[in-house]
Amino acid sequence: MTGNVLAARYELIEQLAEGLLFHVYRARDLSRSRVVTLKALRAPYAQNRPLLDALQMTLDARRRLRHPNLPELYEVDLEAQPPFLVEEFVRGLDLATRIRRTAPFTVPIAVEIMIGVVEGLQAVHSAGLTHGDLRPANIIVGSEWRVWLNGVGMRGVYRAEPGLAAAHEARAAAYTAPELFRGGAPSVASGGAVMVSRKSFNTSTRNRGLSPTGRPAICAWRYNSSPGCETVTPPDQTPWLKPFTWTGATGTC
Repeated sequence: MTGNVLAARYELIEQLAEGLLFHVYRARDLSRSRVVTLKALRAPYAQNRPLLDALQMTLDARRRLRHPNLPELYEVDLEAQPPFLVEEFVRGLDLATRIRRTAPFTVPIAVEIMIGVVEGLQAVHSAGLTHGDLRPANIIVGSEWRVWLNGVGMRGVYRAEPGLAAAHEARAAAYTAPELFRGGAPSVASGGAVMVSRKSFNTSTRNRGLSPTGRPAICAWRYNSSPGCETVTPPDQTPWLKPFTWTGATGTC
């Protein structure tokens, strides 16, 4: 589809990725002279009414979100062929790629990335939403370590189609908030803790001497009032972190 113009407005410049649900393109908005991200629904799902309805509900909720760590949603047209949505274009690499290319990060950089993650999650939860698919592939890291979260609310959309749901759960299980397995709702603290302990922090700061007790606390210190968490002091706290107030979690927070 590269080179085509959708809705007489969006010129597709290059394909960036192909996900479970979307073909993702860098595109040019001809009416506003700006570069955008255009996500076109893959053909197997373009006529799936339950999935389209679930996607519309998710995107309607996303329109309320305005935050520096979340790409802005510009337009949605699910009646077009193919159905598509248009988002702010952000320049960066997903965290999984960043880790493969440049890890180990310094501890301050790793913490800076996780601050962006938890601040984005805080905005999502404050709007009454959940991310549902927080993993390195959905964290975009740009220049000066700015972070954007992709895929907000998409877990519920995947569940509208059994085959899609199974494929998603297979790739996301390692990063799923523990309370979801118990039938609960995810928290900001657990989102950060799972990301830190599973891959992001463990891989990016390997050999830094931080214990498993310290890792969840590092990502959660930014939010001293995180529900269900108790203040802890990691036993291996490094000198540069001493000025901060630590909020971590006992158990599976």
